[in-house]
Amino acid sequence: MPDDLKRERGRVRWYKADKGYGRITSDEFNDVLFVHFSSIVQSGGFRELVVGQAVEYTRTIQPGPHGERPVAVDVVSVP
Repeated sequence: MPDDLKRERGRVRWYKADKGYGRITSDEFNDVLFVHFSSIVQSGGFRELVVGQAVEYTRTIQPGPHGERPVAVDVVSVP
């Protein structure tokens, strides 16, 4: 990961394991980011998040069905 990308923290707002995506609320900016299962960093097993879980991630902007949107990538669980 490049040094110029700032890591942020937030909490899982909701996550649909059967669909493989959800939303994270940023602690710092209090906005909502999209998260896809492919962006979850986990060793082994099914990549899944739980409502209320604390996470750390890198914010990026990606095109979505309704225009650009903030997206969480490189998502890891934090204590």
